[in-house]
Amino acid sequence: EEKGCERLVIVWAASTEIFLAPSEVHNSLEAFEKAMYDNDERIAPSMIYAYAAIKAGVPFANGAPNLTVDIPALTRLAEQTGVPVCGK
Repeated sequence: EEKGCERLVIVWAASTEIFLAPSEVHNSLEAFEKAMYDNDERIAPSMIYAYAAIKAGVPFANGAPNLTVDIPALTRLAEQTGVPVCGK
């Protein structure tokens, strides 16, 4: 608002995270949110940023080869909210 911007897009360009295999905490929004609350190590930092962006209605682009938005919980959230996500 201060800079007169009408739109925001977040691009994740941080260093590559440790490899994470998809697991049950990634399958639903409820499981994902509980895992975040529990500080589960299977929730990567990029996923937290993506979740916050999607919840805020901000498009999110993953610029690293991480799972990030390639999990059912976040792809469904993006679909439900109509927020564009992409990456890799």
